This record gives sequence, C-alpha cells and structure tokens, in this order.
Amino acid sequence: MDARMGLARQYEASREFTKATEEHNAMLSFVPNWIPSLIEKMKLSVVMQDWDQGMEIVSRILSLEPNNLEAFRLKILYSLCREGDMKETNKLLDLFFIICKKQEPRNAPYFNENGKLFSQLGSFSTEILEKSLEFAQYASEMTIENEEYVADIGRIYLLLKQYKEAHDHFIKASRINNASLSALYGLIACQLVEGEIDLAAQQLSFLRAQSSSSIVPSPELYYLDAVLAIKENRSPETILTNLNESVDKHIQEIRKYPLNIQFLKVVNPEFVIKIVREYLVFAPQEPIIKGMEPPRAVLQASFLLEILMKICPAHQDALYIDAQIKYLSGDFNAASLILNRLLKINSTVTEVHLLQAQVYISQNELEQASQTLEFSLSNNFTVRENPKYHFLLAKVHIFRKEVKEAKQALEISMKLFEDLEKKQSQMSPRGVNSMDSQEAILKFNLADQFAAYIELITVLRIMGLGDEAKSRMDEATSKFKGTHLEGRLSLTTAEDHIDKGEIPLAMEILQKVEPTQHHFVEAKKMLADIYLNYKRDRKAYTTCFGEIVKYYPTPPNLVLLGEAFMHIQEPDKAIEAFEGALTKIPRDPLLTAKLGEALVRTHQFNKAIHFYQDAVKADENFPLRLELANLQYRLGKWDGAEKTIQHALGDLSDSGLTRQIAEVDLLTLLAKVQRGAGSYHQSQQTLIKAKDFQSRVLKRALLEQPSIIEKMKIQYCKICQLVGEIAERPNEIEFAIKSIKEAMELRPDGWEILSTLCKLYMKIGDFSHCQQTCIQLQTLNPESDAAIMLGELCYRRGDYINSVLHYQNHLNKHPVHWESLAWYIEGTRRCGYLSDAEVYIKKAGAQSDSNEPGLGYCQGLYEWYSGNVNSALKMLNIARRDGLFGQRTILLMIEIYLNPSGTVLGGDALEATTAESSLANGSLMDAKDTVSKTVEALLRDLMIKSPEDKFRRQILECYALIITRSKNKVEKAIQELSGLVTTDVGRESVMLVHALATAYMFMKQVPRARNQLKRIVKASWIVDDAEYLERCWLLLADIHIQSSKYDLATDLIKKVLQFNKSCVKANEYLGLIMEKEQAYADAAINYEQAWKLTNTTNPAIGYKLAFNYLKAKRYTDAIDVCHIVIGKNPNYPKIKKDILEKARNSLRI
Repeated sequence: MDARMGLARQYEASREFTKATEEHNAMLSFVPNWIPSLIEKMKLSVVMQDWDQGMEIVSRILSLEPNNLEAFRLKILYSLCREGDMKETNKLLDLFFIICKKQEPRNAPYFNENGKLFSQLGSFSTEILEKSLEFAQYASEMTIENEEYVADIGRIYLLLKQYKEAHDHFIKASRINNASLSALYGLIACQLVEGEIDLAAQQLSFLRAQSSSSIVPSPELYYLDAVLAIKENRSPETILTNLNESVDKHIQEIRKYPLNIQFLKVVNPEFVIKIVREYLVFAPQEPIIKGMEPPRAVLQASFLLEILMKICPAHQDALYIDAQIKYLSGDFNAASLILNRLLKINSTVTEVHLLQAQVYISQNELEQASQTLEFSLSNNFTVRENPKYHFLLAKVHIFRKEVKEAKQALEISMKLFEDLEKKQSQMSPRGVNSMDSQEAILKFNLADQFAAYIELITVLRIMGLGDEAKSRMDEATSKFKGTHLEGRLSLTTAEDHIDKGEIPLAMEILQKVEPTQHHFVEAKKMLADIYLNYKRDRKAYTTCFGEIVKYYPTPPNLVLLGEAFMHIQEPDKAIEAFEGALTKIPRDPLLTAKLGEALVRTHQFNKAIHFYQDAVKADENFPLRLELANLQYRLGKWDGAEKTIQHALGDLSDSGLTRQIAEVDLLTLLAKVQRGAGSYHQSQQTLIKAKDFQSRVLKRALLEQPSIIEKMKIQYCKICQLVGEIAERPNEIEFAIKSIKEAMELRPDGWEILSTLCKLYMKIGDFSHCQQTCIQLQTLNPESDAAIMLGELCYRRGDYINSVLHYQNHLNKHPVHWESLAWYIEGTRRCGYLSDAEVYIKKAGAQSDSNEPGLGYCQGLYEWYSGNVNSALKMLNIARRDGLFGQRTILLMIEIYLNPSGTVLGGDALEATTAESSLANGSLMDAKDTVSKTVEALLRDLMIKSPEDKFRRQILECYALIITRSKNKVEKAIQELSGLVTTDVGRESVMLVHALATAYMFMKQVPRARNQLKRIVKASWIVDDAEYLERCWLLLADIHIQSSKYDLATDLIKKVLQFNKSCVKANEYLGLIMEKEQAYADAAINYEQAWKLTNTTNPAIGYKLAFNYLKAKRYTDAIDVCHIVIGKNPNYPKIKKDILEKARNSLRI
C-alpha cells in the first residue's frame, strides 16, 4: 500500500492526476475505508474540478471520522466558494475552530494557514473575516514573536477596514523583524489608505532600490507602486505598466501549483480583486457600443476575474465586479443574470441594486430601473445617503425628460458627496469611525463626481440656465484641476459644440490639446471622428491616430492606428501598425489575432496561416489555434484544419469550465471541417459528441458562471441546428428532430432553429408537420424563409399553383432572391405558363449585376426550359464557379451537353425529327468526342460530399458513355450500371433505372429496357426523382407507341402532363399518336402546344405542326408555320416542297 501511495504521489507531482486517481481506486478496492487514500482522492477530485465526486468522498470520510480536519475544511471551502452560503459557512467555521483546538491545539502553522486562507477567500464578508481573525490570533498567541503571524493579523484588520489596529500590527511585525516584507507591504498599504503618500513613496522607493539587489520584485510591490502612481496622479501608462507587471508575476506563481490548498493561498482572491478594481479605474464609465472591443484594461480585468471565478464561482465581490465588467462591455443580459444571482445570495447589498438600476437605464428600461431604486430604498433606507443613488435617479429623470427633477437629484447627489468629504476631513486618519464615510466616498468615486457635474451642466443648458451652467463648469474646472479628468471638461465643451452642429468650434478646442496633456489621446480620437464622419477626410482621420503614435508609441496606441486603417479598408497599412505593436508585446493573443485578421483581409492567406502556425508554436494559445483552424476551414484546407483541431484537443489539459467550452468550440469546428471534406457520418458523430459536452457545460455554467448561460444556450442551439443540416439518413433525421425540439425549449424564439426543423420535416416527407412549423416560423419572423419553404412544400405536394403564388409574393418583396426565382421558374414551368417567369427575371436583372451567379443560373434555367440551348449555356457559365449555385449549375450543364435537343434518349418514335432538331439548333453534337470531353471536364468539377453525390456522378459518367452510341462503350456503361443496382442507393434509384433502360434501347435490347421501366410505372411522383421519373414514363410510352399500344402510351403521357404541363415531348408524343390514328385536327392541337412551349424555335415540331395543319385543311395556319420555320432555319429540308407549296396550291383551288 505504501508503494502504491508513493506512486500516486509521484503521478500527482508530475500532474498525471488521472493515473494518480486510478492508483487510489486500486488501493480502495483492497481497503475501501482507508482514510489516507480517501483524503488524497478527495484532493485529486478538487484538482480535477470534479467537485461532485469530491463532496461525495467528503461525506464518506466524515461518516467514518466525523472530525476529520481535511474533509471538514473542504466542506467549508465548497460552501464558501461554490455555493456562496454564508450562513452555513459561518456555522461550519465555528465548528471547525472548535475541532482544530481539540485535535491540533499546539499546531500554530495550521491555525495561521486557515486564518490566511479563509480571510483571502471570504474578504467580502465581515463575519468570515472575524472568524479568520480568531484563527490567526490563536496561532500568534501560541508562537510569540513570529512576525509573519502578526503581519497576517494586521492584514485581516486591514480587510476589516480597522486601519488603526492594522497599522499597529504591521509596526509590531516590523519591530520583530525589520526585514519582513509582509509587514512592510502592509504598512505601505495602510499609509496609502490613510493618505500618508510621502511616507508610502519613501518606503516604496527603498524597496525598489533593494529589488535590484537582494529583494525579488513581487506582485505586491508592483501593485503598491500602481496605487501610489494613482494617488500621485501619474500617467495611465505608468499605472497600467505596474499593474501588468503585478499580474504577470502573480500568474507565474499561480502556474506552479495544481488546484490544491497551496494553489488557493497563492491565487489570493482578495489580492486579485484589488488588482481588478484598479484596472477598472481606467475602464469607461459608460458601456461601450455593442460589437466594439472592450478597452484593454477591461479585458485584463476580465482575464484575471476568470481565473478567480474558476475556483470561487460564488465569490460575492468577484460576482459583483464580473457584473460591472459585463455592463461596461455592453453585455447587459449577462450583467443582469449575475446581479440576480447576487441578490438571491444577499438582497441587502445596496451596490448590487444600484448597478442593476444602471443596467436597466442602459437598456432604456426606465420603469424597472425606477422600481429597482425604490426596492433598494425600501430594503435599506441608508441608501438615501449614497450620492450614487441620487445620481442614478437623476439619470432616470433625464431619460424621462423630467429636467427639473433631474436637476434636483443631481444637486442632492453632489451635496451629499461634499458633506461626506467634509466629514472625512474632520476624522482622525486612523479612526475607526472614518470607515463609513470613506467607504461611501470610494463607492462614489472621482469619475462618478465628474459624471454628475457633466449631467448637471447638460441639464442646466437644456433648461436654458446658461449662467448657472457656466458657473458649474467653472466649479468643475476648479474641483478637477490637477486630476486626469481636468482636460475632459474641455472635451465636454467640444461634445456640446458637436451636438449643436458647431463643428469648427469643436475642432478649434480639440486642436489646442497638447501632447503633454492627459486627455490628448481622447481629444485626437474625437477629432479623428469629426474628420471621418463630418469632413469625410480619410487621410486626416488616420493622421490623428498617427500623431497619437508619434507622441505615445505604446502597443495599445499602435493597435488604435491599425484599427483605424482597418476601419477605412486599408489593411496593408494596418498590418504595419500591428506588426509594430507585436514587436513590443510579442505574445499578445489579441494583437496576434488582429494581425492575422488583417493578413486575411489582404488575401495573404498562406502568409496568415504561416503566421498563425508560428504564433501557436511560440505560445500554445487556444484562441490562436482556433483562429488558425477557422482560417484553414474557410480556405478548404480540410486536412490541415483537422490536424490543428486534433492537436488543440489533445493539449487541453485542465478540467475546468473554460476547457469544456473550448472543447465544444473545437468539436463544432471539427464537424464543419469533416462536413466540408465530405465525411458526413463522421461529422454527425462529432456533433453528437459536441452536443453532449455542451449539455454538460450548460449544467456546470448554471452553478459556476451564470453570466454565460445565454451564450451557452445559443451555442447548444447552433450545434443542434448543425445536426439538422447534416442529417441525411432516417435515424440521423430522427435524432436531429429530437435535438432541435430540445433546442427550441431553450430558445423558443430561435427562428433559425425552427427553419432547420421545417427542412427536416420536408426531407422526410412529413408535410403536415412541415406546414405547421412553417406557419409558426412565419408568425415568429415574417422576414424569415418561411414563405420560400411554404412554396417548396406546395411544390413537393404537387400543388404548383399555390407554390407559384407563394414565390410570386416573396419575389414582389425581394426581387433578387435567387432561390425563390429558381423555384418560381420551376413552378411556372410545371403549371404550363413558363413565360410568366420572364417578367421577374427581367426585374431581377435590372436590380443586379449582369455577372451575378444567381441571375446567371435563373436565366440559364429559363432559357433551357424555353429551348434556347446556346443562350442557356452562356448564362449558366456565369454561375459555374459560384459557391451556392455552382454545383447545380454544373449538373444542369451536363444534362444539356448529354441531350442538347431534349429528346427522349433511346426512343425511336421521334428519332428522325430529333436528328433534324439537333442540326437546326447549332449542331451541338457535331463532334461526339468534343461533347464527351466537355462532359468529363464538368464531371471533374463536381464536388463529392456524400455517397449520393458519388453515386450520381458514376451514373452521369455512364451517360457520357451511352450517348456515344459506341457498342463497346455502351456495354461498359451497362456493366458499371448493373454493379450499382445492388448498392443501398441504387436499389431505389429512378435515375439508375432510366440510365440502364436507355443503354438497353441503344443496344436494341427492347424487352430488357421495358422490364426495367415497368418497375417504376406505378412509382409515386416525388420532387427529387421527378425529372428522371418523367423521362422513364416517356421512354416507356415511346416503346408502347412503336408496338402500337397507343392507350398504354397515352396513359403514361397524360401522367407526365399531370405533373409537368410544359413537357414538350409529352405534347409531341400525343400529337404523334393522334397523327398515327389520322386524327389530324387533334394532332395539330398537341403539336401546337409543343410548338408554343419551345417559343417556336424547334423546326422539327414546326414541320409536324404544319403537316397536320395541311392534313386538317388549315392551309393558312400551315403556311404561317412554314414561314416561321424557314425564317429561322432557311435550309430546313423538305418543308417548302412537302408542305408550303402544297398548302399554297390547295388555297388556289
């Protein structure tokens, strides 16, 4: 057992936690209740973020040993960090303190460790801090003259805001050991809080001098430097540099440990919260515009907070700040969710109510903001003494245009703050009584005061009180003199001029701002905005950012310059700026992503891929890998994309929520890559896995990170939608429908998901549910594709008239919706009035470019159905390379080349006229070899994405052999086609039946052809098989005509006309039957219909029509048709002698 325990510890040390757990499982299988192994396994569960299993083991240990310290401590940590149950945590801490005193009465380090740990994790709770203080004091009492223990007590007093006691303990610790950094850092922190800036500066100066020799710079040192820089009103760059250094050092320390007790102590949530708050000083006071990237300070704060939330998802300060960050980033829904969770934990916190009101105001939900402020007041009357409460109330009044009430509220807010300042100045620097007023001042900070002045000045101007507004402006100028907000007042004046349309005055103010002034960057940004939006001067716009970089060539400013160039569509210059920034911060992931995006925008795709690959090698950064895989996917580099994704999946190490979200993102992209590569089944399996993982993410996020729940729901729905889009097989479609219904429960208003569900129902022929879903979709989003799907639904049902009406209504609103236009052409063709489509084609052509692929496809389709082969091919060639219409265009072109005259291949009844027609139409088949080569070239362009695509291509290749009429090639085609009959796809394929029957007809094996065709005589008409089903019926009708079985042939032809009233050959066959029965008048009617459907372009049909007019003694009509035929085809044989002259002679008689 000892050996196994040693091996498990070795695995743990090398961070092979799964193997370590397996060793403990093996030990527990021999001795199920061995406490040492259970404790180690419990700790490993926490390291692997499996808190559920960890708590199960805790319960098991405590059932065996009720006072086990490690299990009891983990139970406290779970209650404090994961659930946020303060009442339960306080109760457990009291019991834990008693148990510790009983079991470890002389273990001072253990008491001190617990005091330090719980105070850092529960710094937001006075009760937790007081109980932590008991642990720390007990440790100090046991070990006299231990400076670290004394300093830890001082630190807890500092968190309790009892500055006098904190100061005294730090002094005591430094007297015990004057080299104690903990004591010195604590003392400097007290001095900074108490306003003793000079003393703090001296101490820090000494420490900085020592850091170059004997003292290693710590995160705490850089943090204190940053706070001092803020107090001394130093430049933001200096402050942020110190904060960044502090974060870098802190992260380096954190990465040394797995997620254990030592990790929790090193993370030090209280310290992280302090740094985050300092970052947020540089955050905008108002939310950014949606879609804009948050400032770097906000992103850095968010990054730090994410680390903290991973281990303490119920930390109240972290949750509140997370809500602040979401609010400032413009994500109001996420902010509101977090605040609601906080209010459930503790509804008495005034700040939470006030931030909730801010969120509502930003969303223009004034009633809810007002109710929140009222609820805050009823919950805690002292909120009336908070300046921010009145400030927010004023904003509500401003939105309601209640300027008098707004003025009153703002004046109360400013008066309250002035009173608090006076009260604070009268208090003793280290007096405990100063705490409340100081806290209130901190919560209504300098930026809030400034905002209150700006709002009041604006309100006074609206009220026409110009003198009072000027007075307040002078007051603000005096108050904020020497602060970083001083210059912002001049910017406010410039903004006022811009609002009034006084652009020259605004520009004059902004151009006077010197590079040495704090607001220089902001002034240049405003000036740039004027140049771009008012002066339309792109050069001056970028020059403003160039001047910023000239005086302050920092990475953030270089990024600003790069973004400016990107904004005006000059990515080449943006690349230079981003590269300049990247030399200063080489591994910055955001900057790397921006440079990669710029390279893509300039179509330097290979360079972008190499850039990303080099960046990923230098820094195993997940977002960069995802960007690389996305780029490879967009470029169709399927193998490279899959390799990148698999590599990234293999390197995801921790088991946290972030890791799970990353895994889902990678799996979703992998499914898209596999789909693009044609591996549909693999893609489906990957999506099922991604869906399962995302389901787990949703459950986990609900507990750990509620702010991302909405985002995760959207991701879940997108995965379900992809499952639906890829599903082809019956079992896959059934699973997809079930998945989409699950998604609809999460997002009932998700019309995109509903659209996919409609398509699935249509795919399986469930027209009833499809129609219901389409109507639901149309109600949910009138601008969706519901009308198009309703049109397709009617089409598939054979209700062409209603189908055409749906598409017609849609085209009246959206003339250039090419999918609708293509369906409309198909519908009008089957209704028998194809010519109606010409109006909409011309309308669409007038509103789009002549080289638009969608227009080319629709025009080509119309020309083909109208019998204009050359025009059709010319139009279709425009769409041949298009991503959306390319594949169907190629298929149509292949069909045309295989049978340009639209004859019934293999049919002999109309063979003679077919040959003449082919010659008259430009002799597209002059050289069969040329046609064959063209078809082969087109077949190579066909993409194979599924077994069905491969099957169709094989049959088309056989058609290319059949049309040569070469005996060897036709026999080869028959052999290949016969091999396809036994495949899964081939058993039900109408296309395969037609190909085989055609081949047999060319080989003069009529009985075999007839046997093939008889298989589908009674087949149901469905859209997917429509064209080949009709061709089969026509070919069988041809066989019947040759056998003089006119009744059977007529039944088949009428069946074709039932579904396609524009079928030229069906009308021609009916004419032929009537002609053979010597019913020339009836034959003429059918030939006349066929003649009209070809736009009088087919000379063979014209010949037949004229002949039957002659036989029916309609001589004038016969002559007219002859003139039309000869006019278009002067050399058309026999028509002059056989018909025209005879008709003229008959008229003379």
